[in-house]
Amino acid sequence: MSRRNRLVVLLAAFTLSLGFMPLSSVTAFAQPSDQLVYSDDMSNAATGLMSEISPDPARFSYAYVNGQFIVQAVETNFTGEIFSFIGVPDLANSITAVDAGIGGATESNKYVIAGCRAGSNNDGYLVLFDPTAGLASLWRNDPDDQVKLVETDVSHLVAPGVNQFHRIEIDCYLDLISASVNGEVVLAEFDSTYTTGANYIGIGNYSVLPDDLFGVFDNLTVTDQGAPLTATAPAPPDVSGDLNATFTSLKNAALLQPSAAGPTQSTIIQDINAFNFIRSNVSLTDFYATVTFINPSDTSRPWDVGMALRYVDQQSEIRFILESTGSWYATIGTDQPFASGTVPSISSSPNESNTIKIIAQGTMGIVAVNSVVLPALNLPQPAAAGDVAISSGFYSDNLVHLRPVPFQNFQVWNLSAASTSTGSPFTMTPTTIIAGPASGSLLERADTVQTTISGVNVSDFFTTVVFVVPADVSVPWDFTIGFRDAGGVDHYRLTITSGGQWRIALGTNAPAASGTVANLATSPGQENTIDLLVQSSAGAVALNGTDFAVLDLSSGSTSGDVWIATGNSSSNTLPGRTTQFSDFEVWSLA
Repeated sequence: MSRRNRLVVLLAAFTLSLGFMPLSSVTAFAQPSDQLVYSDDMSNAATGLMSEISPDPARFSYAYVNGQFIVQAVETNFTGEIFSFIGVPDLANSITAVDAGIGGATESNKYVIAGCRAGSNNDGYLVLFDPTAGLASLWRNDPDDQVKLVETDVSHLVAPGVNQFHRIEIDCYLDLISASVNGEVVLAEFDSTYTTGANYIGIGNYSVLPDDLFGVFDNLTVTDQGAPLTATAPAPPDVSGDLNATFTSLKNAALLQPSAAGPTQSTIIQDINAFNFIRSNVSLTDFYATVTFINPSDTSRPWDVGMALRYVDQQSEIRFILESTGSWYATIGTDQPFASGTVPSISSSPNESNTIKIIAQGTMGIVAVNSVVLPALNLPQPAAAGDVAISSGFYSDNLVHLRPVPFQNFQVWNLSAASTSTGSPFTMTPTTIIAGPASGSLLERADTVQTTISGVNVSDFFTTVVFVVPADVSVPWDFTIGFRDAGGVDHYRLTITSGGQWRIALGTNAPAASGTVANLATSPGQENTIDLLVQSSAGAVALNGTDFAVLDLSSGSTSGDVWIATGNSSSNTLPGRTTQFSDFEVWSLA
């Protein structure tokens, strides 16, 4: 059966009351909670998102009635589709979700629709849901054609019959178009033909089987997902791909062994009478170190933060200093800078954070601020091993007496003891960052597993993310990385729980492997860094720099998206709780 005789209109109204069954609790995927959400519970036409004006009342009509939105073809034996544009701005990346049902004498040969990126030529994307046939399909509407991208059986998710609501959802993000039925992602396809446009809902029937056409909609939401992750903080123009690859390769080699110090968190107190370092108490020449500074709440004067390398005394160490203006300097002790520049990704508002990562190897130094790699530093030839330390108030202009500057996740690894060959089954070299770095928050809901997707389509990759332990730990929590997600249920989920257990599973199936981790940070506000390498039929995962498992991934090698989530199981979910994350990156492999 084909779809023909499309009719794209603004919704009008028909006054009729039906008692539709309420939607049961479902599990759905959503985007970060700080994104703009438009909603309409269909209770008030004056404040709703839909129009009640029909351009052709003799053929079709629409109305808000008894807390629902009614769509009906008045014309006998109407054939085709009636779309309704939703009263939100044109969007590039969006999620449209609605409870939809088919009324009248029978639901046979009818379907409901949700769409995105519609243009003036009746183009865009839509999900078509046929409850009688138990089918869902993704379509691309071109000006002169309708292209079925993918179709699947969803009969196991359907309650047949009239007066039944089903929740349908279309997620349009970058070139990944996916759809859900009753909370389960059932379809996904990559297509880049249309990039922005209007969101809409609708109803239709098959042209060879005309019949009365009657639809009911409720609980409409449109989520503006904003710009893609890859839009954040572009690298400065003098940073080459080779330097990024070198940084990642050395960092990964360091992370495959236990850290030499940390992670620690505390507060630096600026003092006009003394300049003090917070030391890690190591003695290293070559190392990888990371620290996250929290901007002071007192911004009456500028501030600075930094790290000292190969510290023996306060005149011989190498200093990397970052100012609140975004300027950075590299010095020997208190000498004039031997290198300087500007960080494009500085966070300067009170209580925001900035993460500094530094690699020192011989005369080469590589610094990343908020995951943006800066130009390489030419370090002096190391005369001796030294400590790694951090401080604030390097310059008097950036100092307020007794001003506190908190820090967290200060950690150091011995790079000279690390091997750049992991001995694992991999032949990997992360080469190009293809998503991120991204930061944000994840909101836990009773009936929702919220994800932040990267929008990539890869089978082999390296990903890293920093999760912050939520403030409320009265209920257990978990972190999850999903990968090779092509829109179906056969994607991998790697989960670490607050009890120190980890598991890997295909979708919601029983774990294929599981175990425990010994170095999970569990106090509110502490950070945990998860690094995951996936190549062919195997994977390796590390927590806070300690490699804890090699994964068997032979059950699924499909390319797909990489995403992160919290609240993967109901026992680890506290509705309303938020979990912060940062430095979410995905890298391709050579």
